[in-house]
Amino acid sequence: MQLISKLLNILAIFLLLLPSLIALSQPKLMQACDFVMDFYTVGAMIQSGQGVGIYPPAGAESFFGAPFDNFCKHLLPYLPKESVAIYMYSPLLALLFAPFSLLPAPAAMVIYQVICILMLIGVGLLLRGRDYKKVAAFVFMSALFCPVFHTLLIGQLGILYGLGPLALAYFCLIKNKHLLAGLSFSLLALKPQFLPTALLVCAALLFCRKPKATIGLVLGMVAFAAVNIATCGQNLFIAWFHNFKMADAIYAKEIYHFGEYLVVCLPAVLLQFFPYALRESVKLPIYSLSAAIGVFSLWRAVRLLRVAIAQDEREKETKLSPESSHTLHFNQAIGLVLIMGLIVLTLVVPHFLFYDLCALVLIVAIGFSEIYPLELAMPMRLMRMGMWWVSNIYYLLFMFAPIGPLKQWFALILVSIYSYFYCSINKQMSNLRNKIILLK
Repeated sequence: MQLISKLLNILAIFLLLLPSLIALSQPKLMQACDFVMDFYTVGAMIQSGQGVGIYPPAGAESFFGAPFDNFCKHLLPYLPKESVAIYMYSPLLALLFAPFSLLPAPAAMVIYQVICILMLIGVGLLLRGRDYKKVAAFVFMSALFCPVFHTLLIGQLGILYGLGPLALAYFCLIKNKHLLAGLSFSLLALKPQFLPTALLVCAALLFCRKPKATIGLVLGMVAFAAVNIATCGQNLFIAWFHNFKMADAIYAKEIYHFGEYLVVCLPAVLLQFFPYALRESVKLPIYSLSAAIGVFSLWRAVRLLRVAIAQDEREKETKLSPESSHTLHFNQAIGLVLIMGLIVLTLVVPHFLFYDLCALVLIVAIGFSEIYPLELAMPMRLMRMGMWWVSNIYYLLFMFAPIGPLKQWFALILVSIYSYFYCSINKQMSNLRNKIILLK
C-alpha cells in the first residue's frame, strides 16, 4: 500500500507540472486554450486601450466578427479559422488579467498555472491547518481529480476564483464569522457559475434568522459593482449584463460549434435534445425545472439548519456536552448544506462545463473531516469515490475515445450520475434530521 501511495503522489506531482510543460513546449497549439484565447487576449485588449470592445456592440446578433473576436485573431495567428473568441466575464476580471499581457503568452500562462497551484495549497492550509501531511494529501488528491487537471491545462478560472472563495467562506462560517463569509462568497462574482451555492447557503441562514452572511454577500456584490464602474466605467459594466443574453445563444444557435461532452449541466443538456428552431421556446420550462430544484434544495437546507441551531441552543441552556448529545451541530449542518450546494450546480446552472467540477474537491475537505457522525461516514465516502471515478473516467473517454457521435447523450450520463449524488445527499440530510427529532 505504501508503494501505491508513493506512486500516486508522484503521478499527482507530474500532473501538476504537466500543464506548464505543455504551455511552454506547444505555444502554437495552446493559442486555442481558454487562458490565451480569452483571458490573455482580454488583458491585452485592456492594456492596448481598446477595452470598450471586449463585449459585442449593442444590437449585435453574433460573436463572429465582434471587436474582441477580431482582436483575438489578430493577436493569435495560429488560431483555427472556425474558432470564435468570446469573453463572458466582468470588466473587473479583464482588468485583473491586463498585467499578464505584458509577458509572452506561454510565460503568462505558466505564471497563472503556478498561481492556481498555490491557491490549491492555500485551500489545503485553510481547511487542514498546520497538519502538512493532510495538506499535501489534499493537494495530491486534487491533482488526481481530472477536472482540476483540465482547469490547469486550459487555464480556466475555477480554482482561483471558484474554489478559493468557497473555501474561505466555509472557513469563516465554521469560525462563526458570517459577515466575512458573505463577503467571501461575493468574490464568486468573478466566476458567476458558483454563485448559486453562495445564494443557497446565505438564503438558508437568512431563513434561520442568521442574516449576517446575506448582509455580507449583498455588501460584497454592491462593492463589486462599484469597483467595476469606478475602474472600467458604467457603460462597460452595463454591456456585460447585455452580454449574458448573447452568451445564452451559444446553445441555441447552430452557428456555434461546441463540444457537447463539455456541457455537464441539466438545463443545457436538456436544451440540446430539441431542434435549434425550438430551443428558445423551451428554455422557460427547462429553466423553471432548475429553479424548482433550487427552491427544493433551499427548503431542505433550512429544515436541517434549524434543527442543528436548535440543538446548539439547547446544549448552551442545559450545559450538555457535545460528545454526549449524539446529534447534529451547526458546523456539521452548514458543511452538508455547502456540499449539497456544490453538487446542485450541475442541475441548476445553465452554463456549467466539465472543468467547473474542479471546485467539488472542496467536498473532500468538508465531508471527510472528523466532525461528522459515524452514520454519515460511509455514505459520504462512497459518494466521494463515485464522484472521483466517474469524473475521471468521463474525462479520459472524451479525451481519448471517439465519443463525438454520442453528443449530448454522453453528457447526460454524467449529469444523471450527479443527479444521483444530489438525491443521495438529500436522503442523508433527511434521515439525519429525522433521527435528531426522534432523539429529542
